[in-house]
Formats: sequence, structure tokens, C-alpha cells
Amino acid sequence: MKLKLFLLLAIHFYFMMVLFSCSRPLVNQPNAYIANHTSLSGKRIQFNEYPCSVAKSNAKNDIENGKLYYFDIIYFEGQRSNIELTKLLEPYKIELYEVYGIDVDPQLHNCFEKLMNDAIKSKHGANFIDSLRNIAELNYVKNHPNKIYTYEECDTTSRYQLEHSYSNYREAYKKDFFNDFQYPDKYINKNEKFYSYTSAEIIIHKNGLTEIIHIETKFQNTKNNVHKELFDKRVEKFINESIWVPAKSAGITVSSRMSITIHYN
Repeated sequence: MKLKLFLLLAIHFYFMMVLFSCSRPLVNQPNAYIANHTSLSGKRIQFNEYPCSVAKSNAKNDIENGKLYYFDIIYFEGQRSNIELTKLLEPYKIELYEVYGIDVDPQLHNCFEKLMNDAIKSKHGANFIDSLRNIAELNYVKNHPNKIYTYEECDTTSRYQLEHSYSNYREAYKKDFFNDFQYPDKYINKNEKFYSYTSAEIIIHKNGLTEIIHIETKFQNTKNNVHKELFDKRVEKFINESIWVPAKSAGITVSSRMSITIHYN
């Protein structure tokens, strides 16, 4: 019974492969690797990734027939603006495919993909994809005006009004926080390996308003927990009284998340 089920599944898989295969001949041998990809617009492509000589032959044949595919190799998730980039590539008759790098054997070398990407550079210029990517990023932000962006999605600009340098603004607000800071009576100074701290998660809205999502103080010495509420309120007061600058993404002002951490002695 199990053998019959296995045979039926094998036959089904074979016919599915035939159904979705391209017109190009595929080498089916023990050391061959056949890649299958679906573009963001729903088009499917299948080709020999290995042996490399066959992959290159497949790619050259497609290029000579006017078929171009751009491969964006990703590791966790695709670039946020790939849908926008797909639309920008349509007038050039170029399909965009996301290829998961973690799924690709490094010995296969991505021969087909590399040859295709090189062909696009040769035909349209070395900066062709990068220039379209910049436009795609801009279009993405315009298409998502109400999104709360992560810190990593934003441009490297200062979020603290009193310090314009991106590399220095975090140290600047920490210094300002401690300008009139005094430890309460009976506070036990640091004698542990790690620092006590207060962490806060905030949203800086594009209209300039600041929203506190979460504040939490953690002391390494639990005897200091009696001061937890006081430390929470001090950080909350500092955030509310400071002026925070909305972030930018692709040069456009956006709402974004930001974390603030203050360490104590």
C-alpha cells in the first residue's frame, strides 16, 4: 500500500514538473540540479542550475531570444521594494525573481542567475538596477504613508533635536538625561558584572508627536526594585519633555519606532 502511494505521488510530481517546465531542454542526470522560481508577478521559470555549463547554455539561449530575468538573492526576506521594482522593470520586459541564498548550494555558483544579472548590466548599464531600486524605495514609502517603520528601515538621521549627528545623538540624550539626575537614598551602586537599566520603546510620529509604548526598569541588585517606579517615571518624564525628530525613509518623513536605553551605576 505504501509502495503504491509512493508511486502515485512520484507520478504526480513528474507530471507537475512537466506542466510547469519551460520549453528549454533540461538535463536530468544524477549530478544535475534543476532550479524552480516564481516571479513576483506570478510567472514561473525552470532551468538547470548545475552543471554550470548547462546553466550558462540555458541562460545564453534565453538572452539571445530576448528573455531577461533579474535575480535578487535574499536570505531571510525579500527587499521591501521588490514589488515596486517589478513594476519598474516591466517596460524593459525583465522579470524579477527572489532567490533564497540559504537554499542554494554554494557549489552551484548560481551560474544561470549571475549570467542573467551580468547580461542586464551589459545591456542597460552597471547602475541600471541600483537607479531603479532608488525609485522603487521612494515609491514604496509613498505607497505606505501610514506605516510605522522599524528603526532599521529608516535613513541614518538623528532623532534627537539637540544633536544633529547620527553617530552621536544617542550619547547626547543619555548625557542630557543625567545632567540633573540624582540617585535616591538607599540606592545600591553597581557591584555586578552587568548594568542595571531602563529601556523604553517609543513611536516618533511623522507629525512630531511622541508615543511611549513600553518602559521597564531592571536592576541587577533586586534590593533596588523599590526604586523601579521612580526610575520608570524619570525616563518617561525625560522622553515627554525632550524634542524628538521624526525619521526619514528614502528621504521622506515617516513615523517610526525607536528604542531608548539608559544604564545606571
